[in-house]
Amino acid sequence: MSNIIDHNMHHNETLKYLFFHELHHYLQGIAYPYLYYLTCIEMKTLFLAHHQINTHKEEIDISDSKFIRVEQSYYTNLSYQLYNYRFEWKGDKLTIDNNEINPEADENVFCTNDLVENSTSIFHYKIIYGENASAEGYWKWLRNPANKSYKNLFLFLSNRLGYEMIYEFLPVISLLSFYTTEPLHALCTLFNKVEYFGDDSLNYPKKGRIILSMTYQHLDFGFSDYTFITDTPVGFITDEQIKKFLDETETFHLHSPSKQFFEEREIYEDALLNPSKNKNFDLLAKNFRPIAIHYNFTDFQTRHTAFHYNIPADVDRNNVELEIAEMAKIKDTVLSLTSRFNTVLPRTCHHGNCTYFKLNLCHRWNAIPKDYNFCSFPSWFALNFNKEIDPIKERLLPLSEKRREVFLQKENDYTDFLQNKKRWDYFHDLTSQTYILNISREIVQRGDIGYAISFIKMLSENKGLHSANNCLSFCMADYLDTEEELFCIDEVVEWCKELKSSMPELFYYINFKSRENDFLQFIFLEHTYKRLPGKYEVTLANGAWEKFIDSEFKIFEIFCSSHQMNYLYYFKKTFSPLI
Repeated sequence: MSNIIDHNMHHNETLKYLFFHELHHYLQGIAYPYLYYLTCIEMKTLFLAHHQINTHKEEIDISDSKFIRVEQSYYTNLSYQLYNYRFEWKGDKLTIDNNEINPEADENVFCTNDLVENSTSIFHYKIIYGENASAEGYWKWLRNPANKSYKNLFLFLSNRLGYEMIYEFLPVISLLSFYTTEPLHALCTLFNKVEYFGDDSLNYPKKGRIILSMTYQHLDFGFSDYTFITDTPVGFITDEQIKKFLDETETFHLHSPSKQFFEEREIYEDALLNPSKNKNFDLLAKNFRPIAIHYNFTDFQTRHTAFHYNIPADVDRNNVELEIAEMAKIKDTVLSLTSRFNTVLPRTCHHGNCTYFKLNLCHRWNAIPKDYNFCSFPSWFALNFNKEIDPIKERLLPLSEKRREVFLQKENDYTDFLQNKKRWDYFHDLTSQTYILNISREIVQRGDIGYAISFIKMLSENKGLHSANNCLSFCMADYLDTEEELFCIDEVVEWCKELKSSMPELFYYINFKSRENDFLQFIFLEHTYKRLPGKYEVTLANGAWEKFIDSEFKIFEIFCSSHQMNYLYYFKKTFSPLI
């Protein structure tokens, strides 16, 4: 899946722009000082909450998911960026109304996350349109329903100040606001003093920091053993304070890129605020890449997800990938236990009859089996949180040694299954019930047909020979960037012919309804090939189709008859998509 995503970065605009969007969030996390601080606190809080559950000696009532909320500071840490503030214009001054807010009924209500997302939308637009990006173009782009973007804060400010000004100043003011521990209040301060910025956009960050430095007290604070947002002082984050943050967070995953950013802040800030200028975006993409992006393919099925990793060559890839995946599972589970965050996201599981389903603890779990009785979530949770879930009483029970052994055996069985799965690089498409087996360039070049044969035998044994019919597609992701069609690449043709020679009944397993298998027929049909603009044209030789069908008919007759199966039925079922 990562190979396919890599390829689609160049050819699929939706995926490409999604990467731009997530890259900007990553850059915000390293370039916005208070956001860096908040991210450290959130990560720390998640693992403190995990530790608290793990070490708690008594039963825990999870009927209302309030266990961790007993410590209100935990909940505040995890939800701070979603706290709402009401903006008001008083004369020509932008202010914040601190009265009680009803986000569903009140207008002009914003949270820190709105500031983050609205500036990302502008970055996103600038990347798409490059040197042709403009305030007027962005205004039109925003109002096009086809462009899914965050725009509530932009529209609110534009109604008073005009979209030209907001397009120019919102990205830099967003950046500068996070040089304080009250970003939305700082945003009001900076827009109320926007005339002091002058006309030179290169000096906007420097002038904005001067304004904030003169408006707020300078801070000197750090990370304690238990750091809570409620204890964070209000004020301006100086360069000395940033250095202190970085010195105290050397083990944090954003430390190195953030340190690199601040060592050459002037260059990188210009690139961040003006990504469409010169080669600024290339500079950012080259020097700063998220170590992992978690994609959720909701157009397929919610649980179809993939981590796209960007791991340095000198790092043990397997260990890092496993660590990131485990951290993501712990994060999602803790959030399900401590908050309502995950309930706004699509549910990954469809097994509504499962006794664990209503608890919502597995809301984002995506290792979904066909039969929920074989789900790995209960054993994974027990071993990682030191608690057994009682779905009937809706409680977490302390894990006894005897029960630990039971769950450990289940986890070992599941690990064996995964190790078996790792022998082959494949994906199960539940929509079409097709197994998509990736055949790497290395496998092709070393002529390893045993890789595919052993996979097909595994499917036959696990699914039964009847169900294994038309259940397989080949994906050759390493060849996606090759201009030639697969049936024109000599090494691919040779590998496929050798496989067919060793396993004549190969096409019994192939799903010819899948376009990914189109190339196979042309390897075994005599034809001429012509490349045309945007497509290719294949002309079969006289009698080629009849010769191919006659040969396959005989193979199916022998193979199916030897297994007491109706060869006519399976022959028609297999080849009717081609006919």
